[in-house]
Amino acid sequence: MFRIKSEKPLSSKCQTRYKGLAYDGCWFYLTVYCECRVVRFDSCFHEEKSFDTCRCYRCICYDLKEKCFWASDSQCLSTVFKLDECFHEIDSIRIRSSDRCGGLVTGISYNCCDDSLLVSFAGGVVCVNKQHPEKSRTLAETCREWILGLVSVCPYYIIYSVSEQKKTIRVCCHNGRPIKEICVPGEMIIESAVFFPCAKDCSDCHFYVLISKHGCYPYLLDCIMECDAICDGICDCNYKICDRDCNENCEHKKCCCDVMESIALQEASLAHILNAEGEKLQKTISSTDDIRKILEVNRSVNKTIINATHLEHILYAKLEALDDCCDFCENDR
Repeated sequence: MFRIKSEKPLSSKCQTRYKGLAYDGCWFYLTVYCECRVVRFDSCFHEEKSFDTCRCYRCICYDLKEKCFWASDSQCLSTVFKLDECFHEIDSIRIRSSDRCGGLVTGISYNCCDDSLLVSFAGGVVCVNKQHPEKSRTLAETCREWILGLVSVCPYYIIYSVSEQKKTIRVCCHNGRPIKEICVPGEMIIESAVFFPCAKDCSDCHFYVLISKHGCYPYLLDCIMECDAICDGICDCNYKICDRDCNENCEHKKCCCDVMESIALQEASLAHILNAEGEKLQKTISSTDDIRKILEVNRSVNKTIINATHLEHILYAKLEALDDCCDFCENDR
């Protein structure tokens, strides 16, 4: 049912272990094992940018409706964190119904059918209501295997697990009932997986599967699910992510450039004003010995300098805010 179309090693400057995989319609994002950063890859899986984060995130997924990410940290059990598109934490959800499944989150995936999160634990799968977490419900529980993660393909979801006897990939319907199951080769350790919906013109369903070999070396598998009964039943909402405008970042950069240009123009204007004030004071001193007139001009110049200083504080704060939200001038790390 699953066919491996291609296998690609994820090259890096050093031996890097990746754990989580997410797709936002334009870029792929991978979390790094035991490191506080997320790496962005282009569609050909060339490393494009690295984001520093406040935690060592493990699992990650993209929420198309809220345009945010959801991620887990192995140090915070039964909790998922909401991140903006710059990977700053903006909220979190405590999953209380996970107690029976084990506290460690092993996978997160966005379910577009009902705008919920599917969260896997070692011992089960929970459907999390984002607005009312107390209404979250358990879809599946197991004590015979360790669930490594899952990926939502509404109205189905796919879990990958390991037991003493075998490693399996299982397709389940929305109520947790298994539909299909296949075995995974023993040398592969599945770290994460994501549905690649932008291949809708193809009759097959594409998945990218992040695996590791020999416990450390990361590879990316382009897999195809060959099952017409399942592929034909996938909801259209899974494909909406492909309609996202990947030029949004260009518009963002244009806005940042406009703000920076306005700051530069104001700074140039202040320079001309201060230069004119200096010339005015010099001309007054050279043209008169009237101390009252000189002091009057001096007070006027001093007032202008104070006002210019206040404006400089505002421009500096504006530049700091620009530096926080516009990072296109940073060197690639």
